[in-house]
Amino acid sequence: ATSIERPDAAAYLYASALAVAEGYSVLGDADHAAEYRKLAARVEESTLEHMWDEEGHFFHALSEDDGAVARPRTVRGFTPLATTISSKPCKAEASARIPSLTSTPVSLSSCPK
Repeated sequence: ATSIERPDAAAYLYASALAVAEGYSVLGDADHAAEYRKLAARVEESTLEHMWDEEGHFFHALSEDDGAVARPRTVRGFTPLATTISSKPCKAEASARIPSLTSTPVSLSSCPK
């Protein structure tokens, strides 16, 4: 499996691989286009397998050391929703939960004044 630690980086890699594949396709280079589509498919599979939280309906980052899921919800977890990585059922599930994901009060007391 492809080693990915952040859902936003995974989404960017996925979208970039698809864009490169499309470019090669336009240029008539089917072999390179297929290579980049396979890369995109591996990134998508790995992202959904390792970063998607079925219970919490959100994409989470992974620890670089041991691959443990980092549970805090950050803006990075929304990025895959903007790509076709999340065209799977998780997109509808996460989209339905966005109001509850963003309604948690945030303490800004530690911010510099």
